[in-house]
Amino acid sequence: MPVMGVFPRGSVLALAAVACAAGVASAGTGVNLVQNGGFEAGAGGNGSIVVGAPGWTTLGFATGVTWDTGAGFPGPFDPGPADRGANFASGGPGNSSSALAQVIDVSGDAALIDSGSASFVLSGWLGGYFNQDDHATLGVQFFSESSELLGAASVVGPLAADREGLTGLLQRSVSGAVPALARSARVTLSFQRVAGDFNDGYADGIGFVLRSPAACPGDFNGDGVVSTPDLVIFLGVFGQAVTPGSAQDFNGDGVVSTPDLVSFLGLFGTACP
Repeated sequence: MPVMGVFPRGSVLALAAVACAAGVASAGTGVNLVQNGGFEAGAGGNGSIVVGAPGWTTLGFATGVTWDTGAGFPGPFDPGPADRGANFASGGPGNSSSALAQVIDVSGDAALIDSGSASFVLSGWLGGYFNQDDHATLGVQFFSESSELLGAASVVGPLAADREGLTGLLQRSVSGAVPALARSARVTLSFQRVAGDFNDGYADGIGFVLRSPAACPGDFNGDGVVSTPDLVIFLGVFGQAVTPGSAQDFNGDGVVSTPDLVSFLGLFGTACP
């Protein structure tokens, strides 16, 4: 379940080290602002050595691992993103806690943020190994221009019971309002070892998206009314995993499902302002 406002104790790992890191210029709303969220930039490793992830500051021994490594790591046919690419991130060898972090400059969207209308969706595929509770936690902290902490949110990845004892990754997300006066967002991916020698927290497909209020929610074809053509578009993606925050994903959980249908039907027949 998403946890708003706090980070798990195990993720507090010299986060101040990235407080002054260079931010990534915001590209506006509706796009993923995370650099190298799929860990495809740079080479992956086999887990035994630490391989850096371009775009991320590494804390501890977090490292990239290729999906075809084998040896007990998640593989191409284990639960995980459909477009998993070549690499994923792991907690790494010989440490109980590690992390990856990056700072995103959102000052380009200052007017929207300060109006109180900006929201965000933070998402990723998080997982672990077999029947162990090693896990990953994904979080974001918002800072003012003077580096004052304005707010935070995080989501804890699945434990062994959530994964039904399987090695693999499941999608998790958290969403909320962007605090007024926020000018940067620090995304942190932390890994916690609970059992064994290797930190088997895993992650892939990390996304951070700013959203502005939709001009007319439910009007997917832009004709000014929420009607049957929009229902056809909605049903075309019903039951599918989508980028959290997509137009048909009303609750931002990354899946177009029954709660989204309820929200859509509540708008059916309405005309746009």
